[in-house]
Amino acid sequence: MTYLHTGKMLDIDLSNGSIRTESSEEYIERFLGARGINAAILYENTGPEVEPLDEQNVLIFGIGPLTGTSFPASPRTEVAAKSPVTGGVGCSNFGGIWGPQAKWAGYDEIIVRGKADKPVFILVKEDGAEIRDAGELWGHDTYETQDKLREMFGDKVESVCIGPAGENLVTSACLVHRLGNAAGRTGMGAVMGSKNLKAIAIAASRREPRLARKREFAQLTQTALKALTEEWFTKEFAEWGFTRWVDFFGKKEYLAAGNYRNYDWDSWDKGRASSAARLWETSGAKKYGCYRCPAPCMEHYEAPGLGDTVISCCFYFMTWGLKMTDMPAFLEISALCQRKGMDVNAFMNLAGWLMELYEKKIINDGDTEGVALKWGDRDAALKIMGLLVERRGIGDILAEGADTAARKLGAEARKYLMHVNGNPAYMLNHQAYRTVGLSAAVGSRSDTIRGLGMPDINLRCIQGYVDEGIDKELLEPFINYYTNLAQDLTGLKGEHLIKPEVYEGKAKIVEYYEDVIAISDILGTCKFLGPWFDMPLTPELEAKAYSAGKGVETSPEDLFKAARRAINVERAYNAREGRGRDDDTLPRRFFNEPAVDGEFKGERMHRERFERIKDEYYTLRGWDVGTGLPSRETLMASGLGDVADDLRKRGRLPG
Repeated sequence: MTYLHTGKMLDIDLSNGSIRTESSEEYIERFLGARGINAAILYENTGPEVEPLDEQNVLIFGIGPLTGTSFPASPRTEVAAKSPVTGGVGCSNFGGIWGPQAKWAGYDEIIVRGKADKPVFILVKEDGAEIRDAGELWGHDTYETQDKLREMFGDKVESVCIGPAGENLVTSACLVHRLGNAAGRTGMGAVMGSKNLKAIAIAASRREPRLARKREFAQLTQTALKALTEEWFTKEFAEWGFTRWVDFFGKKEYLAAGNYRNYDWDSWDKGRASSAARLWETSGAKKYGCYRCPAPCMEHYEAPGLGDTVISCCFYFMTWGLKMTDMPAFLEISALCQRKGMDVNAFMNLAGWLMELYEKKIINDGDTEGVALKWGDRDAALKIMGLLVERRGIGDILAEGADTAARKLGAEARKYLMHVNGNPAYMLNHQAYRTVGLSAAVGSRSDTIRGLGMPDINLRCIQGYVDEGIDKELLEPFINYYTNLAQDLTGLKGEHLIKPEVYEGKAKIVEYYEDVIAISDILGTCKFLGPWFDMPLTPELEAKAYSAGKGVETSPEDLFKAARRAINVERAYNAREGRGRDDDTLPRRFFNEPAVDGEFKGERMHRERFERIKDEYYTLRGWDVGTGLPSRETLMASGLGDVADDLRKRGRLPG
């Protein structure tokens, strides 16, 4: 009997209309859950001969083993495909309730192959699935599409869909579920659009998976819920979301303004008009959260002329990236990103790039249909959005991807584009914060979020709370945790290890955070409520919950092994695509141009020191230092002998 998992995968081929149900047991045995299984299926099905927008690419939705259970904050869905953004591993993750619905319908994985000859959507039910005509849905935005599907199938149907950006194969298009839940990075929306697939709708009654030890699982659920509800950060998320946190990001010079040229808030917004906390206080409607989450971290707003929208976390970075102090305009553009199905991080990066090119007279009004691309200007941002999503003029070049656009616009324009292997960078301080730079360079999807070490920034943000008069005693446990974590992880001594600009020990911090985030992605839990923010959903507690649910004793170390196995498969995939050490790098600006203002004025990523911490990181991972490729010994230790053999045949195995 299968426990916790459903033991089934739904495999749909849009080219021939076939729908099959297959066993997921073999994958569970080797890779445990969502992200790990996705990586294995991706590796097996898309070799170097497959282009990201070919019909041979596969789009995979992985449902974590804890997803769909009563365990708190476990609604996540992991999405994977070959990325049109990087050409390597494409993966992203979203919350809401779609993942639990997929589990209740009976599936651990949903795999979509091929390409329909006309727009379609997939309807998944408890007794199977159907491919249906999406002619009436095509052309509608993501919110309208979900509304129409509810009209067709009732209010309980849950959908994930693409908007016009995905339909038009904009490289950085994303998937959207409900309000604000998006699989944003690496172009999963473009892959879905390339298959003529508008949406996947699921209609299933709540039916939690079988549990091996029900009483123990219920007790662990209550333990986790109690621990979460008593945490200070849970109350902060429930009341303020990320608004105050993001403001402290700005005050502590973690965010980048003006295409990564400024880090001092006063250098572009002396009146702090772009304050996220002030926006929430003056314009917020209500809090919004995922299924079974006690810490709803998203803010519900009414966007001018666009109705409901939900904003959280990196959406607020847009004010910095575009130097935008017009907050109604910010709400409008954020809502449009969600409605159009556009990765907000890619949009703000590309828009900031164009604004700098305009400022430097590398492009002009003739390239922008007569609109001046001035920093912070609503009309400029809306024009860039329209050009990009509708693929008009220069937007058609942008839609092909960052690196392609830079090559087409010329060497001078390319100097100012901030990306890693084609993936537009987050609006974070890569020059002074070493964990930001290293995790972006070595990450499997070429951005920072899946390995971002948080001790340095979190400690500085907590100090911001203390400076604002928040009771220090409430925050003392977090201060102690982050102060000591770097020393505990590395075995080194000295509080200097916690400073953002220090190189020492940062490789170990990035490796650790990559592992704990991968555990969350495998199990289907929210990384915000785990070690990333020093919250109670630790690998120790999750291992107990998995053991009780599955009926197979699983230790925290077993979870770390599963995480490393997934990361090794992703690294092997990228290696097979030709990526190596030289590709694990950063834009030239971060090496060559020191920060011009603020506390970190003069700081830059020193290239030789950066290469040394890469050496440390590769050594920790068991990858070849000279090439950055995973060694045979490491792959064998992870039970990946088949992957090692494949890389050897292709000449991509070191030694």
